[in-house]
Amino acid sequence: MNTAANPPNDTKWRMSKNVLNAGELNGSLTLIGPGSELEPETSSVERVIYVAQGVITAAFSAANHILQTDDTLVVPAGRSLEIRNSGNAPAKVLVMSLPSRRRAETPLVVLN
Repeated sequence: MNTAANPPNDTKWRMSKNVLNAGELNGSLTLIGPGSELEPETSSVERVIYVAQGVITAAFSAANHILQTDDTLVVPAGRSLEIRNSGNAPAKVLVMSLPSRRRAETPLVVLN
């Protein structure tokens, strides 16, 4: 049986679970096997990548960013992002999609 505690025996694997869905704010936690990668994806919103465990290479804007445990990277909206596990052990990565910036609205009450 393949679970997060007992991943598949294939040399390349990944498992993902949505951990946050609050309107435009979304997050997924992904376990990526050594040498495995997530398909390149372009998002219309800003994303924050947090490495909870392991070493990954995040590629966007023609640059490779090597991230280790507790590193964070912000990926601007409209950029294609590819994530690869460049380490020898599974990597745990949290990817958060941030809501689009809201325009300032006129306050209902103005205090002097």
